Amino acid sequence: MSLDTAVALVAVADARTVLKIAGSSEDTVLADLINRASALASKYAGRQLVSTQRTEYYDGDGDRQLILNHRPVTAVASVYIDGLRTFGADTLVDSAADLITDGAAGILELWNNGGSFTKGRANVKVTYTAGYVAGSTVPHDLEEAVLLIVQHHYKRIYQDGRIGLQSETLDDRTLTYSQDAIPPKAKMILERYRDVLSPGGGHA
Repeated sequence: MSLDTAVALVAVADARTVLKIAGSSEDTVLADLINRASALASKYAGRQLVSTQRTEYYDGDGDRQLILNHRPVTAVASVYIDGLRTFGADTLVDSAADLITDGAAGILELWNNGGSFTKGRANVKVTYTAGYVAGSTVPHDLEEAVLLIVQHHYKRIYQDGRIGLQSETLDDRTLTYSQDAIPPKAKMILERYRDVLSPGGGHA
């Protein structure tokens, strides 16, 4: 399996370094583990962590602020507010004049002329880009979390061969193996990225 750039948060070379693997003979295995580890990280965080452009529809609630479903927001292509949901040019928000974006929090705010996201069902259409770019903007601690998951699965499955093994007895000792897909340190890091904000009511 090749590296899935729509999911992967780290490079194969990073996994080689952590696992002290010389050469490329295990690159296919590492790519598969990275894809799975990155998907686990996004699932635990409750949002897609890799940079993606998306179009979503939100329910306006009359507030000046709108919380988007994904972050960090790196670009806002367009915002429409239209109760009829035709989203014509006359319903396009002037982003330069009327919109403030808090990229880290994923919050849009209408600040000029007393604007608000008027109440309605899926009456706000937002096209934006959010997430991290592997090898460029992924925070170091998030990279570490993904690599810890990769290391955990590589050792357990490919080195030790303990697939589904919960415990084993060696001499007079019984060893118990964690069944968690995400090791504790990685989970601790991912807690910082977990989606704890109230969802903005977005519809893909």
